[in-house]
Amino acid sequence: MKSSGKRQIFLILLATLSALTLPGVAFGQQTAQDFLNRGFNKARNGDLDGAIADCSKAIELDPKDAKTYVTRGGAKSAKGDKDGAIADFSKANELDPQLADFYNHIGAIKRDKGKLDDAITYFSIAIEVNANYVDAYKNRGDAKKAKGDQAGADADFAQALKLKKH
Repeated sequence: MKSSGKRQIFLILLATLSALTLPGVAFGQQTAQDFLNRGFNKARNGDLDGAIADCSKAIELDPKDAKTYVTRGGAKSAKGDKDGAIADFSKANELDPQLADFYNHIGAIKRDKGKLDDAITYFSIAIEVNANYVDAYKNRGDAKKAKGDQAGADADFAQALKLKKH
């Protein structure tokens, strides 16, 4: 084998080894996305403490991923830590102002605190950001119904159902 062929093999091997030793890429090492995915699944299955721990680890590895803050904020909110949830949702919004989940989650917290007008405002912003956001329509419908606006609630529920079918 000519020396240029050996050199190419060496460079390919070197590049491969370098890629395997980069943070978050090394063989057997979990990435921020891995922790986020695991945290999301734990939250969905009711393991809120596990979700918060995994999301916190994901944030250590990638502090600029807005979705991780939303996921951790959702778990904190479900545990009753509304202030911690608001802090995480606010950080998510700072990182990505077009993330509709932020507005939907803040709306849910406002609704839970009985601030229905504020909740409706946040759900409406979530819908402005993402016109296909089924949960925001359902949540806004619930808030409107609680305020006694049955016609507005029915319109939101109908839109949520229409979007869900598509």
